[in-house]
Amino acid sequence: MSVDRINYLNIGLMLGSLALAFAAPFEVFLFSYALLAPLHYFTEIAWLHQRQYFSPGRYDFIWLGFLAACMFLTQFIVTDLDFLTASLVALAFFLPLTFLLVKKRVYRFISIFLILLGVVLLSDFRWYFVLFAVFMTTIIHTFVFTGLFILHGALKKATVTGLASLVVYILCVAACFLIVPTTGVPELSRFFQEAYSGFWVMNSELMRLLSYPFQGVDDLYDSAGALMVMRFVTFVYLYHYMNWFSKTSLIGWHRSSKASLVVVFLTWALCLSMFLYDYRLGIMVIYFFSMLHVFLEFPLNHQTMLGIGRILLGRM
Repeated sequence: MSVDRINYLNIGLMLGSLALAFAAPFEVFLFSYALLAPLHYFTEIAWLHQRQYFSPGRYDFIWLGFLAACMFLTQFIVTDLDFLTASLVALAFFLPLTFLLVKKRVYRFISIFLILLGVVLLSDFRWYFVLFAVFMTTIIHTFVFTGLFILHGALKKATVTGLASLVVYILCVAACFLIVPTTGVPELSRFFQEAYSGFWVMNSELMRLLSYPFQGVDDLYDSAGALMVMRFVTFVYLYHYMNWFSKTSLIGWHRSSKASLVVVFLTWALCLSMFLYDYRLGIMVIYFFSMLHVFLEFPLNHQTMLGIGRILLGRM
């Protein structure tokens, strides 16, 4: 497919994702997360491996994998260590930037020491916890970085369709909040409430950030503010998955070896069975891969931000 056709396809996917997010935000999110998230994780990890994770060092990815394993440990095994979550994510975010920008070993060690010092000094600040432990692996990954990929593509290819896709993306996000619900919020069944319990913190922090009334878990389901936040969450997550699969012909993740693809799809099928058996068990099973794909993508995120900066500076 040509770049213009991919952009047109993505505009259609944005509008379709927005329509589904308005129609049944909680249900669509939970369905798409179980169906598409594992396949997205496994195919992207395999694709990043082919590209050496966009990091200059051959074994840089090992540190990111270790941090993802630590995240799983603090969330499900030794839960009294969950205060480390923000620092683990911060390390996973800043270490690849050091790998990219700092070439000499002695300066790299100094940079890593400063990063470690920074995460220790900032660990008591609430904004630090919210930014890294709550938003970095969720909303920033799905919303901000997806937007930056769209912007980078529009600047790099300099196409009208690329710019149009960025405008439509922004308008879709704005619509989630500007179109205020005029009717009561549909009652959400106990099953969906329990299934969504693993994402409560994300929604509650978004509601606090946007100054929507929030006093307890019930406010996540039965207010206009909660519904607008959930529209946004569903839209950005669903389109994040759709965007990845729509660019298959462009990025070529499907050109992995047959053995690799067989492993990917068999593992995906296994994860689906876990979700069907117990939704919360499914979340736990794919949590490590969720964190792993986010962490392994950080070098590409940094490359994209640096690329945007170089293009903008070059046009000044």
